[in-house]
Amino acid sequence: MIRHRFAIADLSIILAVVLVACFWAFEVDVFKNEGSVTVHEETIELDEALCIGGLLTLGLLIFSIRRYREQKAETTRRVTAEKHARQLPSLRKERFSCQTSQS
Repeated sequence: MIRHRFAIADLSIILAVVLVACFWAFEVDVFKNEGSVTVHEETIELDEALCIGGLLTLGLLIFSIRRYREQKAETTRRVTAEKHARQLPSLRKERFSCQTSQS
């Protein structure tokens, strides 16, 4: 459950950054086009939308790389635990045989 909290927190940060970028692009003319619009219109232009899309893509790429690394570490941890669990019966037999031989 804790792992899901981190994923939700990461996605919330990405969403917040994209929403701030959308608001900023809506309020400010980021890429000024000379002569195309006489009065500043409160719209998100195509070039601004592409930048916001690039920002979203970059955020999701970073998120997916982090999740991939976490999943890879978790898989490695589980494989190691399974190997250790498979060795436990033989270790118990050895310990039991050592205890009986000492008695």
